[in-house]
Amino acid sequence: VFPLSDLMQSTFHFYLNGELWNDWWYCVFGIGMIEEVVKIIPFLIVLRFSKQVNEPFDYIFYASISALGFAFIENVLYLNNTYLTAIYGRALFASIAHMFFTSIIAYGLIYFKYRKIDLKGAEIPILILIASFAHGFYDFWLINEIASAYHILTTIFFLLSIYLWAMMINNSLNIS
Repeated sequence: VFPLSDLMQSTFHFYLNGELWNDWWYCVFGIGMIEEVVKIIPFLIVLRFSKQVNEPFDYIFYASISALGFAFIENVLYLNNTYLTAIYGRALFASIAHMFFTSIIAYGLIYFKYRKIDLKGAEIPILILIASFAHGFYDFWLINEIASAYHILTTIFFLLSIYLWAMMINNSLNIS
């Protein structure tokens, strides 16, 4: 994540600056898209070079494992910087949220595969974009100073995410 973030900041001069629209787009692309790309890469490697992913539920399972690995490292960095004061939010919210966002991509791949929809290679970029918007929406209400007055929206979105994630898991199990 760090090299991609540094590249985005040095090349495009794209930072969080407190302005509503700038911070919204930074949360979507500067945080959400970079993190979703990094989290999906291990899953795509397993999908391509292993026969472990052979059922629809496996897509959600392995994508979630990749997201948990990412969340673990990110949580360690946050907890180190906050002297453990962020432990509850990071352990509960962030870990599950990361699994949900990456599962959006995995579930989309299930959808396209079993509905026999071929978008000529555009599936993964489209799904990463959707996951990036979800990730950015989640982060924006926590990061931007103006929007943080409405941080309850992150909690509501988180609860909705859990519901949607459970539906993805259930649907993928039913297809399996």
